[in-house]
Amino acid sequence: MSAAEGAGTLRATRSEAARRAVFAIYGVAAVVLATAYLFARDRFWWIEPLTVWPAFFWFVPLLPLAVAGTDRRNRRRVAVAAWLAVLLLVAGEEWRSLLRPRREVEGIRIATWNLGGSDGDPAAREAAIRAARPDLLAIQEAPADLDALAAWGALPHRAELGELAILSRYPILDESSHPLGRWAPAQRVRVDAPGAGPLVVWNGRYELPALRLDLWRPDAWRAWREAWRARRDAFEELAGLAARDAAAGPVAVAGDFNTPARSALLAPLRAAGLRDAWRRSGSGWGRTITAEFPSARIDAVWVGGGHAAAASWAFGDARCSDHLGVVAVLAPAQ
Repeated sequence: MSAAEGAGTLRATRSEAARRAVFAIYGVAAVVLATAYLFARDRFWWIEPLTVWPAFFWFVPLLPLAVAGTDRRNRRRVAVAAWLAVLLLVAGEEWRSLLRPRREVEGIRIATWNLGGSDGDPAAREAAIRAARPDLLAIQEAPADLDALAAWGALPHRAELGELAILSRYPILDESSHPLGRWAPAQRVRVDAPGAGPLVVWNGRYELPALRLDLWRPDAWRAWREAWRARRDAFEELAGLAARDAAAGPVAVAGDFNTPARSALLAPLRAAGLRDAWRRSGSGWGRTITAEFPSARIDAVWVGGGHAAAASWAFGDARCSDHLGVVAVLAPAQ
């Protein structure tokens, strides 16, 4: 073998070794991420920097690794890369709602919508609200034109609390507020709903995670930890308040949770007997933020107190707000 041939063989060997190393890193990362989405889901504060993002977020850094670590002539490695990508998507994404047909059912329509203040197109908002036909509309970052929203939805009764508002077709029996965590307090109203009796609706816009990507800085990890603990405490307190209401009758906890709907941080609501309306009965693509490219489901309605969601769907578009709204149809649990 000539020196040139030997050098070429060495380069090929090193190139293949590098590809294998890169592909191994891709494989380990995909398995670790899928495991985190399946079993951790923000259960620990140091996991949240991974699982707070939609699973396909990780395709951005992982796809180049997968491509660099494969050779088109090596079908086995290409197939493994594809299956690992599918595993990550199945573990991290909600897909059942895509297979569930939209149901038109009778019941009390409770909607939640972060309207982002007064920046939306009034005509688009009017069309969305008229199409959704909510009986109660829980609003976060309420705009100035609440009178118009109430008129479009035929929702004559109103309760306001700072940037929060609840518009109702039914008379409001009482209203109150409760401080939760480091952000604005949550809003609580009790309405006289036909067929359900006194119905309690909670409305809130809860604290964001830290959302810092400079994880090489110790203060970034400190920010993630502090925000995670504050949100955990707030959701535990909210669950306790909702459980007390659920013991007396139907209750809905609606709002912009600023937390992925499958997060372990929301486990206290499940422990209190409430159920995520979308997980039970949602139809279609349920992501709500951003409205232009819905990639995360952070707006939700949780239902309990002897009632359940018979149907749920998202509504609105980017002309209305940077969030999509969510409707849940409340009916007695079967």
